[in-house]
Amino acid sequence: MSDLRAFALEDFFAEFEHRSGLLNLASSDAAPWTLQDVFDHCPDLQTYFGRLSLNYPDVRESLVPALQKFCQPPSHMEVLAVSGAAEAIFLILTERRSQSDGQLRVAVPRPSYGAYAGISDLLGYEIIDYGYTNDGEWSLDADSLRQAATNSDTLVINNPHNPTGRLIDAKLLQEISDVVTSKQGTLLVDEVFRLPEDCPSATHLGAHVTVISSLSKVYGMPGLRLGWIVTSQTNIQRLRTIQQYTTLTPNVFAQAVGQEVLKHIDSFSRRDLLQTNRSILLTWARQNSDLVRLITPDAGTTAVLEINSSQSEEYLFNLFESSGVLLAPGTRCFGLNNAKPWFRLGYGAPTMVLRNGLETISRALRHA
Repeated sequence: MSDLRAFALEDFFAEFEHRSGLLNLASSDAAPWTLQDVFDHCPDLQTYFGRLSLNYPDVRESLVPALQKFCQPPSHMEVLAVSGAAEAIFLILTERRSQSDGQLRVAVPRPSYGAYAGISDLLGYEIIDYGYTNDGEWSLDADSLRQAATNSDTLVINNPHNPTGRLIDAKLLQEISDVVTSKQGTLLVDEVFRLPEDCPSATHLGAHVTVISSLSKVYGMPGLRLGWIVTSQTNIQRLRTIQQYTTLTPNVFAQAVGQEVLKHIDSFSRRDLLQTNRSILLTWARQNSDLVRLITPDAGTTAVLEINSSQSEEYLFNLFESSGVLLAPGTRCFGLNNAKPWFRLGYGAPTMVLRNGLETISRALRHA
């Protein structure tokens, strides 16, 4: 048996994310709400909390209907509540693995969130990559994606993509969906960085599509650990069985807060913050184009930042960290080398944190 694949991004966060005195521009989460914020927008919740029983929650009678109303899936699809998108990925890949005794191949974007490849590796999949770096602009290599769709049993698409913030073209997504359908494969579309106005959900593509999302990224509630899967009714039954062997359900607090938040979901969208911060980021990148090169994101909360320097990624990371700002180093956290040192920059932080962090980066580079 091969060694367990290390989760480089999460190892990085375990070491650095909670250090005091750092302006965190490494995170892909939008600025988190406080529980008091939730109480302010959901006035009935505080009273409900007082009589909340610490029993197993009945999510199918409370949380799932709220998710169904929010997601509005086609009639042939249902929703399963899960403990964050990470559990969703594990359940889906485990369910697909359980249907075959032979070798299965999964296609994942590169770079991407490490759980796709890590869980696939754990379950014995052969992993195929398709890239976002073919032209120097970090745009999707459509031919690579087409080939991956043809050669894989399960295809993972992240839309918007982390870390580039790119959106996949709707016609290309439909084309890829048709290829997967013809092969009776599985198309897993991760939409955790999608706001409804960014693009239509992939749930409209057909019964072979499985869509996942959560309240973590663009809704500012990563600590709630509440996500969902939208897929066919048959798949939901199988996924629920696997979940019964692991977490059973989201916890009672996630169920209680989640169902109330979903009733007032527009109040918790970080759309305005992200639009403001994206504009600030673009302006800063233009003003400092001699130092950095920003790959402009279409949506989401993250962007690729290249540094115009001959120094190593490690040197630059240490420079930024010692100056008081945290960025996620690309090669270290995503395993992808690039002609220039690159970092994932999360721009969902409070606006003042972003401004101060960007100023710190440019000041540190000029002094260096």
